Amino acid sequence: SRNGRRKAILSTDIAETSITIPDVICVVDSGIARVKMHTALEVMWASQANLIQRRGRAGRVQEGVCVHLFTQARFDKLPKEPTPEMCRVPLEEVVLAVCDLGLDSMASREDFRRDGACAGVWRFLQGALDPPKEKAVRSAFRELQHVGAVDDHGFVTHLGAVIARLPLPPNEGAAFFLAGLLGAPESASYVMAALSSREPWARTRARGEMDDGSVAAAAYFAKGPGGKDVFSDAFAAAHALCAFEQAQASGHRFCADRGLLLPVMLQMRDARCQLSRHLREAGCSEEAAPAGAEGEDATARLQRCWPLMQTMLTFAFGWNLGVLEGGGRKVQAGWSRTARLNRTSVLVDASPVTPLLTYAELGTGMGGRFLSCATAISEYQVLLFGGRDGPTWEAGQHQAVFEQWLGLRAKLATSAALGALRSTTRLVLQYAAQRTFERKAEGEVADHAADERLSEWRACVRTVAELPPPERVSALECMPVVRAPPPPWALAAPAPPPVPPPPMAQELPFGWVQFADAAGRPYFACPHFNIPARWERPATYGPDGRAALWRWHSSSPATADAAPCFVGAADTPTGMMCFVRLDSQHSQFHHPSVGDGCVLPLGWQANWDPLRMRHYYWNRQADALTKWDFPSEPTPG
Repeated sequence: SRNGRRKAILSTDIAETSITIPDVICVVDSGIARVKMHTALEVMWASQANLIQRRGRAGRVQEGVCVHLFTQARFDKLPKEPTPEMCRVPLEEVVLAVCDLGLDSMASREDFRRDGACAGVWRFLQGALDPPKEKAVRSAFRELQHVGAVDDHGFVTHLGAVIARLPLPPNEGAAFFLAGLLGAPESASYVMAALSSREPWARTRARGEMDDGSVAAAAYFAKGPGGKDVFSDAFAAAHALCAFEQAQASGHRFCADRGLLLPVMLQMRDARCQLSRHLREAGCSEEAAPAGAEGEDATARLQRCWPLMQTMLTFAFGWNLGVLEGGGRKVQAGWSRTARLNRTSVLVDASPVTPLLTYAELGTGMGGRFLSCATAISEYQVLLFGGRDGPTWEAGQHQAVFEQWLGLRAKLATSAALGALRSTTRLVLQYAAQRTFERKAEGEVADHAADERLSEWRACVRTVAELPPPERVSALECMPVVRAPPPPWALAAPAPPPVPPPPMAQELPFGWVQFADAAGRPYFACPHFNIPARWERPATYGPDGRAALWRWHSSSPATADAAPCFVGAADTPTGMMCFVRLDSQHSQFHHPSVGDGCVLPLGWQANWDPLRMRHYYWNRQADALTKWDFPSEPTPG
């Protein structure tokens, strides 16, 4: 430091290896680090190797001292080496790259017969210096199957090939391609570039009207061209990127005036150009601007297309849902304790029309869970693309339930029609990706905007995305109210003596839920099938006590009369018949041809394959056992 002043440097763990300051003579080490574990950033104790490396930052040119804010006993209990990244982060991108490059062909036929479709990937990754666990590889493979990047046999689909060429995680890549097909590739590139980088807000006090550091900078860019508030951290960062590109000649001065970090803005600009180029090569073009909007700039176009960007974010992070709890930073996100928004989030102390939101990142620290890059979304966008597997329908409360905790009151017809549109969207993504590579093989670039097969689908999704909320919705209307069925003593008298439940390690059969009466005595009920509660712990499940019944809701009363296994009614606004599988995310417009009124044996459940447009059956007790034919026998053995 100059003039004999003492300099204090605050740094993250990047100072372990990437920064060397010669005249540092004292290091104060907290002993903790923020590490990405699975899908969340967690604050945890660093390893011994990291702490020794931190100690070496002192005394580079003279004697120094290191002060550790932890005891020697704590240091001795820490792991000697940090956990390899491959063993602690999601492997979806790695697995997709292995499949796309054809490196999964090392496994033998016996390996595939024993380990399933991911045997080749698992065999290849075993050769890594720090191979991941088999469970992590299987989880990543299932996630890729859910996105539609690989099929049931482990082969990369056309959509997977498109995603593999994008510098984005698979779920974000599929959502990015979706936004391009909807006619908003430029706005989508701005939003995804903002998500792929760190926050651009400077922590220091800026000049001019930006007098509140990073919070004021984010709030400034959260307003659209007309001064209307847009409740989204992604919009604020994307708006900042648009303004930065428009003021490129004076970028340094612009960042200083608006409280932005110049290196982050340059990184976001490069990412935006790369993403925009990828969508152009995939055949996605900008939809023609409506009358009166000709010649609009990128910022105005971003605000006009923002409902589509909300839909894109819901598709990418549909399982990361939350509900704002009034003012402040608290968010109910499905855990027993409320989470909190990031300090610089534009949703802090905000009052959007609906309290629903989705977020891109989850972090944990000493103060609990923190949600980053949050965006307010509408109920229709949640009904369309919310939830990892879509909603389940609760007929008693007339609500669609997402991720087993968030309930939205809706009509069955609306939920069914949007569920069918959700399934159609998965097929459209595969079709458009296939057409992209077919045209590329002919030496041409596909033009999805001129494809008549996509025009009707595009109009339907845009209509749903741009639907305004019917009215201001309170947080209570978005939260499911779990009402326990009456205990056995309220149904019959005298009450039988309670039976002590087995250890909790024993899983309850599918459909059964454990409750407790006022005295704390446990009892069991199957609310999905309206089975009376009982004291005894159930050993089987289903409406007849033996198995689960395969039932559908039908939109046609005549069909319901002709087939007694059909119950309820679901009239769509267009008058089309719609069939909804009870307790399932699948709905369809064609008549169901599998399992009508049949009984699934114990241990089996049905899933829907959107690629082949047919059901297949999976045995929950034997994970590797799947079949196309309707099962007639229970779990083997």
